[in-house]
Amino acid sequence: MLYRILNVTLGLDIDRPLGPLLLVSFLSTVAFSALWSFIGIWAASMMHASSTTIGIMYALDALAAAITGYLGGRLSDRMGRKRAISIAWGAESLASIALGFDGHHLIFGIIMVVIAGGASGPGFAATNALVGDLVPESRQESGYGTLRVISNIGYVIGPPLGGIALVGRDWAVFFFGIAAMGLISAFVAFTRLPIDHLNRLVVFRENGNLRTLLRDIPFVLLLLSTFAGFVVYVAYEVMLPIATVTSYGLSPASWGILAMIDPLLVVALQARITKVVSKVSMKRKLSGALVLMGIPFLLLFLRGTGWSIALVITLFAVGEMIWSPAAQGMAASLAPDGNRGAYMGAFGASGSAAWAIGPLVDLHLRGSLGISAAWAFTAVTGMVAAILGAASVRIVQRYGSETNQMTPDA
Repeated sequence: MLYRILNVTLGLDIDRPLGPLLLVSFLSTVAFSALWSFIGIWAASMMHASSTTIGIMYALDALAAAITGYLGGRLSDRMGRKRAISIAWGAESLASIALGFDGHHLIFGIIMVVIAGGASGPGFAATNALVGDLVPESRQESGYGTLRVISNIGYVIGPPLGGIALVGRDWAVFFFGIAAMGLISAFVAFTRLPIDHLNRLVVFRENGNLRTLLRDIPFVLLLLSTFAGFVVYVAYEVMLPIATVTSYGLSPASWGILAMIDPLLVVALQARITKVVSKVSMKRKLSGALVLMGIPFLLLFLRGTGWSIALVITLFAVGEMIWSPAAQGMAASLAPDGNRGAYMGAFGASGSAAWAIGPLVDLHLRGSLGISAAWAFTAVTGMVAAILGAASVRIVQRYGSETNQMTPDA
């Protein structure tokens, strides 16, 4: 019954083997989207951390996720996805508990934040790999689109629940509430996800190491494209809200309304857009979507009004909805048997690296050359990402890859 409701209301076509994973993803997203939405506020208001310190905290968090994402994804090839996901969400919950018990020491708090970020890397890598494990190749793009819809529902719910927990400004209640939800997701993962039957140690040793992965030229190009794509995404997440308030004079409340556009569009349209573009070639999907994500920011050269910002977000969201499932599906298709976790971990790490570097570049350009320089950089980065993504598909089509499973007309 629940599958039918989701399919009708959101346009989804859920593969039943994905059901338990979607539930785990929803619960963990509700919990940890609240954590990451408020952790900067906690650092500033409770820890009295400077802007520089907060920036360093976020950079260390992103770097930790990048490193552990690859390593954790590779380890999931050996120990199984179920255990990797359960341990990851359990560890992030324990870090939140530690913050609740002792949230008044800055260095300790930053260490716990970095540990939480490091724990998330393997969780996302194993989750993305498990989609590829459970869904046939022809359905993988749809599977990743479905996962994205369910996760975005969690993103819509999580931060408001976090705000309710903070009505009394009791951060311990906030952190313990997140930990409780996170532990529930870990328990559901351990009890509901399918049992892994992995005994691929030889393949793991031969193909799972970083040196072998980096010899896969199409995959390396895809990683570079994904890194650049996430630099564009970071401009939306970090630079646009700052510019909306400080450069264009809108109120923080106005940004709060504008920020709802992207997740609501994803929930409402992601599955439908994935179906519409399912027959479009992978090359056109990747390149066109990345251009559509980056170029609209040039509209803000003209005038930064609420309507123009809303248009930029809408165009960006459409591009993002095409790009994300396509890139994930291609990464899963390029992965060799027994090492999908390592590949998806490296794929996720490229995004985490962008989160570590992107804000520093954007903020530097804004401070030294003005906000228009940041938008120009974002647009150019989107085009570079499109070229790299198209080159990756082109090589697969023409020469193939040592490890990929993609067909020439993918």
